[in-house]
Amino acid sequence: MPGISFLKPDEQLVLYSPSKISVVNGPRVVAYMPGIIRGEKRKALQLSETEYAKIKNTLTGNDTVVKGPTLHFLGPYDEHKDTEEKIVLTDKQCACPPLLCHWSLEPLLLLPPLSVRGSRPARTDVRLLDTKSGKQRLVQGPATVVPEPLESADDVLDAVKLEEMHYTIVTNTLNGAQRVVQGPTLLFPGVFETIHHTQSKVALKKNEYAKVVDDGTGNIRVVRGPQVLVPEKATERLGPVLPAYELQKHQYIKLVDQATGQVRVERGEAIIFPGPNEEAVPSGDESDESEERDDQERATTKRGRRERRHDEESEEEEEEEDDDDDDDGDQPIIQPPSSRSKRRAAAARKVRT
Repeated sequence: MPGISFLKPDEQLVLYSPSKISVVNGPRVVAYMPGIIRGEKRKALQLSETEYAKIKNTLTGNDTVVKGPTLHFLGPYDEHKDTEEKIVLTDKQCACPPLLCHWSLEPLLLLPPLSVRGSRPARTDVRLLDTKSGKQRLVQGPATVVPEPLESADDVLDAVKLEEMHYTIVTNTLNGAQRVVQGPTLLFPGVFETIHHTQSKVALKKNEYAKVVDDGTGNIRVVRGPQVLVPEKATERLGPVLPAYELQKHQYIKLVDQATGQVRVERGEAIIFPGPNEEAVPSGDESDESEERDDQERATTKRGRRERRHDEESEEEEEEEDDDDDDDGDQPIIQPPSSRSKRRAAAARKVRT
């Protein structure tokens, strides 16, 4: 007498014959020969909207993934390995392969499917590692992600939120390249990228400045306010905020370039910013400068008086020599009036100066 099996819509009959295995899916009535063929009922695989199943073919060894929602009937040689939840991320979350996530963030929970959360769109970045080939892929949302059979995405982490006055440096661990990312933004790192700690931008006022040193080249640049200062390259280091030199009308300042030794003097009224290698010497005012000029003029006057005195003494000596020559009975040497007049005119000009 043949065997008879009544199958419901969610059932299937697995028939084991001496040479093969076959399946019959319900709903239907199945007849078979019990002495030669053995029949076995089993339930179909029910998957909800948030689930997926891993199936392995025991004959070929292939792995497949079945996404829900569905009612899935296994094949003759299929084996159900596991059922897992789909990866649903919010706009501040991302998933990455184990041992490849290098930034420390707070733990978080998987959320219900998009239909439950409402209509607010979700931006997601999901990093998946293929354990067979070692390749990684980055999936950007909004999307509900189902890994491939050999892919893993075990760690779910928060993205880095950068405020308006924040920035950070991102390093590519594959080639060593670095980049500066400014806020406001929600930062999702790349597959091989690591995120350094978040730093604050520098706000410069009108009368402030800061020096920026490039550790890669050694160059120094001066950034004047008002503006918000952010490094242009990852190798740049921001110096402290310093006030500019505000000079009044009676003030001045000397700036010395430490690289070349050149000195420049700036007078008020002005706001003075030093150069990359300049440093200020103690400043003064114009009254001190006037005193210095007066001292120089007094020194010049004294030198002029000494010179005039020396000229007068020289003339007296020449006249005495002329008198001695007259006493000896020699003919007097009468200098031309023009020569004496020239000497006296020169002396008079020195007196006037």
